[in-house]
Amino acid sequence: MKRSLKKELPILFLICLILCSGCSGSTMASWAYPFVKWDDVNYKITSEEVPRTDIEQRIGKIKRFSDRESSSVSNGFSNAYPKGTKLYAIKGISQKDGIALEVEDGRYLKAVGTGEKQLLDADGVGTVFSIKAGKVLILDSVEVDDLGKSWQELADNYQGQAIWLSTRAKLKVGERVAYWTDGGIDTSFPAQAKAKKIYGGTKLRLTKLENSY
Repeated sequence: MKRSLKKELPILFLICLILCSGCSGSTMASWAYPFVKWDDVNYKITSEEVPRTDIEQRIGKIKRFSDRESSSVSNGFSNAYPKGTKLYAIKGISQKDGIALEVEDGRYLKAVGTGEKQLLDADGVGTVFSIKAGKVLILDSVEVDDLGKSWQELADNYQGQAIWLSTRAKLKVGERVAYWTDGGIDTSFPAQAKAKKIYGGTKLRLTKLENSY
């Protein structure tokens, strides 16, 4: 008995769909943003193009590419552009603040220094908003003008992550910090957790704060 092709087509389509979904799921990237690491600085790659007249000397090239998230990356690594992509200094900009990637022949994109050195595995990065006995409130999205206000004044309109961390580290309101939590996180709003370690400083230059807890 001949099998009906019309009956088989939906089944074949479903099998192909499942196989394609499995393939895409295995290579899906989960990085927070496209970046390149060079000279111990993570540079966030932007869509801003740099004029060729502003390109200065070549400083290196990408040595390794992967779109799989990792807590440890080396200099010359990128999660967005392939091995061999050339890196350049930009006229009038300090190298720690920005570099250029030659993504096509004669076309350059700007990458801005995040001030973060090997902080990609941190549970969060934010600004110290409030300090109480043994706890600090850290917000990942806050304006300078909001510092000094109470949480109650911001809570209704605040959009972003907020967490109270139990810590003995000596911090200041307005300080940028990266933090790692110890154990589970209470998902109330703001969230609450115990700090395992905290790194702080004006530009997050990996100054470890003693006695995080």
